Amino acid sequence: MSLSTPGRALCRAVVATLALVFVLVAAPAPAGADSAGSPGSVNFVRPAESSFDKYTKDDRHAAFMNQKYWRMRAYGPYFDSRLSWAPATWMYMNAYAIYRDQEVARDHPEWILRDKNGNRLYIPFGCENGTCPQYAADIGNPEWREHFISIAAEKMQLGYKGLFIDDVNMRLTVGNGNGDDVAPVDPRTGREMTEATWRRYMADFMEQVRKRLPHIEIVHNSVWFAPAGPDVDRQIRAADVIEVERGINDGGLTGGNGFWSLRNLLRYIDRVHQLGANVVLDSYVDSVAEREYGLAGYFLISNGGDGIGNDRGSRPDDWWVGYDTELGAPLGSRYEWAGLIRRDFERGTVLLNPPDSPTRTVDVGSGHRRVDGTPVTEVRLGAARGVVLTRPTGAAPVLQAPQPPVASAPVAAAPAAPASSARPARRSAGTPRALRARTVRRAAACKRVELKKTSGRKSKKRARAASRSRKSRTATKRTGSRRVSERTSRRCMLRGSVKKSSRRSSKKSNAGRGARTTSRTRSKA
Repeated sequence: MSLSTPGRALCRAVVATLALVFVLVAAPAPAGADSAGSPGSVNFVRPAESSFDKYTKDDRHAAFMNQKYWRMRAYGPYFDSRLSWAPATWMYMNAYAIYRDQEVARDHPEWILRDKNGNRLYIPFGCENGTCPQYAADIGNPEWREHFISIAAEKMQLGYKGLFIDDVNMRLTVGNGNGDDVAPVDPRTGREMTEATWRRYMADFMEQVRKRLPHIEIVHNSVWFAPAGPDVDRQIRAADVIEVERGINDGGLTGGNGFWSLRNLLRYIDRVHQLGANVVLDSYVDSVAEREYGLAGYFLISNGGDGIGNDRGSRPDDWWVGYDTELGAPLGSRYEWAGLIRRDFERGTVLLNPPDSPTRTVDVGSGHRRVDGTPVTEVRLGAARGVVLTRPTGAAPVLQAPQPPVASAPVAAAPAAPASSARPARRSAGTPRALRARTVRRAAACKRVELKKTSGRKSKKRARAASRSRKSRTATKRTGSRRVSERTSRRCMLRGSVKKSSRRSSKKSNAGRGARTTSRTRSKA
């Protein structure tokens, strides 16, 4: 006998209620009670995405995973049957994704955000020919929130450690499927939704999840560069962990102390710690030098409850020895030292040279080793490079005496976006690399407008050279080309120059990970 749609909904509500009761009764302690460790140890977080399936077909790698991984991020229903031998695992869900091929999209069209013409809107990711895989749900709708929480409660009774919520975007991130960001109509007011209203809805939603699921670990994948304010603080407080996608390895970070600087990201992490949450620096780098830079950044901010992740060097057949590093207790916080950022531990020292910085050479004396065991007496660090040095227990640091720690400055205010520029196409996490790439293209367009004012063969050669240079500098691929219109010309004359912006990288999907909210969108390794 088949149930009608109302009947199915009633059954789900009953199951969800029982699941929630189980979670509340069975959980003996608040989330995060066992998460604090040593700031000098590595808490490694491994995503169990489709590329990792060959290691989870059976329990042959269970001992390795339980020994090496502090947490895993996984997707149901595939991983539901593997929880008995896997490490503590977070289940993936998306905060406002309604997948086009799921029955919820057919049964509840009223949960999908629309533009002023009534067209359905999307999460701007993986879009093609005017459509995207995920409709954008109305996060202010109480029924959508209840649906989301009910699914989470059902899954938690299977034994997941917690919930990983993707796209906790504290910036309005909705599009029409054609690459254009669109402000949806707020069904509660009939007017276009504002950025402030979106942030309020998202903070309310995350607080509701926290209240209904108080005894599980909750992770938010949210951008660190959202406008600071009470709603962002509420969102952070509603989480146990904030994922900083790409971590300090993000290529859009700069030197100095500006808004997009590495130092400002570190100050944001300090703020997260002050609000009672931890962070995961989840990067996607290949080389050993990049991994050591990310590891150095992790040790600069680690409080014992933070984590680090990366694809390369974290699988059972390519484990990197650097992730086994043990530095012991910290001797203090990070501080500025000889143009580097430094932190000292009982059994080691961490040095990091921020992006856009000159190469620096440091005499470290004798007794230090790299993470691979190689003895070292001198360290040469280029821009965006770091080193983790170990030394015997009890040996005093032989580097120059530490300078007094530099007081942390407040997180820099977000720069105002140019009036004529749109928001980045994807803001799930990381520095907006696409925004910088778009700015580079616009600057090249303005240059072509200027070149059109001149004539002759030399002018044409310069224009072609400018076009080739533009293509080589652009970080993201383009399809087709755009003519320089009179509108572009007027914009160039009005603005005079294009402001420098940050970069943001694109993501790829982890398709086919099961029904409901089980697809994971992640940065390309």
